[in-house]
Amino acid sequence: MVALDLSDMDRTLVQYAFFLAETIDLKHLDFVTVDEQMDESDQQILAELNLQVSPEVNFKDWVDELTKEHAKPDHVDVGCHLLTGSPLHELLRYARDESVDMILVGAKQHQDGTGILSSRLVRKAPCSVMYVPENPPTAIKRILIPTDYSEYSRMAFDEVKLFKDDFPDVEVVAQHVYRVPLGFYKTGKSYEEFAQIMEENSKKLFDQFVEENDLADMDLKPQFVLDDDKNPADKIVAQAEAEKVDLMIISAKGHTRASSILLGSTTEKVLRLDKRIPVMILKKKGETLNLLDILLKI
Repeated sequence: MVALDLSDMDRTLVQYAFFLAETIDLKHLDFVTVDEQMDESDQQILAELNLQVSPEVNFKDWVDELTKEHAKPDHVDVGCHLLTGSPLHELLRYARDESVDMILVGAKQHQDGTGILSSRLVRKAPCSVMYVPENPPTAIKRILIPTDYSEYSRMAFDEVKLFKDDFPDVEVVAQHVYRVPLGFYKTGKSYEEFAQIMEENSKKLFDQFVEENDLADMDLKPQFVLDDDKNPADKIVAQAEAEKVDLMIISAKGHTRASSILLGSTTEKVLRLDKRIPVMILKKKGETLNLLDILLKI
């Protein structure tokens, strides 16, 4: 599902959607927008001007224009859907009811719009989300996966395994951000000495994670970074920029079925700090539908 809002950002989203369709062999794209109901004053203005409003036709024309601009891949079926009501609720309903696998949303920085809807959709979506910046890379040659060696973290590597089957030359940077525990001084060691111990432990955990999940063939490039200010998000973004990656894949933090629908604080901060790199936020599809029903007040 590609969430459009009839702004210039739509051109970027359609172009990137078609790029993904070619790259990871997407079969179907639904272009969706929500028409908020006009209040009485807006209706009166249009009536006085004798103007007829046909949002459905206008939206289809808009999508047709964009698909012609960016050459739709032949193997992809395209749907065009206009919803009516509250944008956040209607997009969430559509994702749930149509069993959407992934949602593409725009990450606006300079274009018109606040980006609030996109950030809320990312947080509450019942499926994975691709957060697309205004000028995304046009190729995927290097991917960064921040990892904490958890089950959710493993999801990202499973995703990239499939990707590397078709693109074996893609480099994968596996980053682990570690920290020194608050009580380190009780051991009699200095901060620097304990940081070295934590780095060595991180390397052992990485080797164990690779072995347990059969990742040796992926030829991962591990990076171990000290979180010296309790803000791992800036370390993740800085690493992504230094490595010049074309995509970040982050698993939504979720230790329970309820919490997995919402993002962890680190992931949310990454989305706020990142200005250039597309971010795929992985969620277990369908795991949070009961909570989503509650959020939608059904």
